[in-house]
Amino acid sequence: MKMNVKLQYEPICKENLETAIKIQKALFPLEEGEQDLIDGMNSTPPPHQFLQTYWVAYHKKTPVGIVGLYAYKAYPKDAWLGWYGVLKEHRNKGFGREIFEFAKDQAKAFGFENLRLYTDEEDNFVATKLYEKLGMTSEYYENNEDKYYTASRVVIYSISLTGKPCEKWNSKNLSLGSHEEWNKR
Repeated sequence: MKMNVKLQYEPICKENLETAIKIQKALFPLEEGEQDLIDGMNSTPPPHQFLQTYWVAYHKKTPVGIVGLYAYKAYPKDAWLGWYGVLKEHRNKGFGREIFEFAKDQAKAFGFENLRLYTDEEDNFVATKLYEKLGMTSEYYENNEDKYYTASRVVIYSISLTGKPCEKWNSKNLSLGSHEEWNKR
């Protein structure tokens, strides 16, 4: 059952940084995201240049989730979802879909043509089902030149923001774990 929910979104700033960090750590306990969130506070996101920006999603002043967008200079058509998730106690209320649509609208406003994300298929099996329901297509990421690539089943999910078919990622190098390295190119 889909609920008509209206969430409020606040860009991450000094006042809500602690909340954002708590949400990120609750959703992704094995990953360090604090520096990404801090860097996102200081990012000026013009289209087709390095982008890193994040928002906390609130329902009736209660933080329920987080989402961000980032981009690589090497791939100016593509925005990537970062730290996208809903806290466990707030799931199954339509928040995930609404947060996704918000991020999609933001990516369109920045002028990107595709929205993508990557995830580990085994660790995030439930999330992968949501991505498929949201209309995203999947492909396995297999790039042995990527020094951060591991043998786990990394999947790239993509959706077009233009109404045209979404170009496949085709395992172009992401240098997983090192956004800075790729943005210096």
